[in-house]
Amino acid sequence: MHISLDEAMASGRGTERPFTCPSHDDVNPSASVNVVKGVWFCYVCFASGALKDHVPDIEEAIKVLRGDSRPRVYEESWLDLFDADHCSPYWVSRVGIEVASANRCGTTLTGEPTYPLRDSHGRLLGVVTRHEDKPKYRYPFNVSTSTTVYGRIKPSKVVVLVEGAGDEMALEQGLMPPSWTALGTYGAGLHYPQIEMVERCNPSVVLAAFDDDDAGTRARLLATALLPEHPVLSVPWRSFGGKDAAEVHVNDRVEALRTILLRHGYTREAAA
Repeated sequence: MHISLDEAMASGRGTERPFTCPSHDDVNPSASVNVVKGVWFCYVCFASGALKDHVPDIEEAIKVLRGDSRPRVYEESWLDLFDADHCSPYWVSRVGIEVASANRCGTTLTGEPTYPLRDSHGRLLGVVTRHEDKPKYRYPFNVSTSTTVYGRIKPSKVVVLVEGAGDEMALEQGLMPPSWTALGTYGAGLHYPQIEMVERCNPSVVLAAFDDDDAGTRARLLATALLPEHPVLSVPWRSFGGKDAAEVHVNDRVEALRTILLRHGYTREAAA
């Protein structure tokens, strides 16, 4: 089976990935590329080479992804440095194994839960780490949380604004209609660059599904003020059994949002 170097880099798993050696008539993949060191070696003809823009070592890559060092490249393969194929119990309990796996929510070498942070085009920006001893998220320093949202920007009939990546991923598990988009802010803050991302979706309606606390109330009012061209509906999670989205069962969250739309006169087609 022929496996090119590009195919090994794009679809392989692990640090060492086999591919077909380009230096001899290779019947089976005899070469291996190390995606961390950025070098490859053939175990048959002993040919070798280096990849462009590779990371010098694993410690450097982890520093970049955790925000301790300035990034140089944003390779998807860097997620292999974390145990992203065996999700942490924290993320599995929050969003379920399928969604956690699809989003490659893993752990650090010390077992702290992580999730990849991406831009609106799906490109890797780094890895967010959650410290379980004191609930706090650590973001890559090259990322401003006021100019980033978690989730894909796409044309949508309904945009749901929630607090954080966990709530956004949970809505994915709740099987949102394809014409909906969930965008997670980082905390209850809402800023102009994030509003611009909502507007790029050109929604018919925005659901402000922040937590039922003072910060969430301020965020809902701000969304209404900054999105005058779009109807903004508040989602009171307490009326669905919790003070925030995390306290409402995953399978009930989308139905709760649909109920809000129907209460405000939107048709079932619009809510579908």
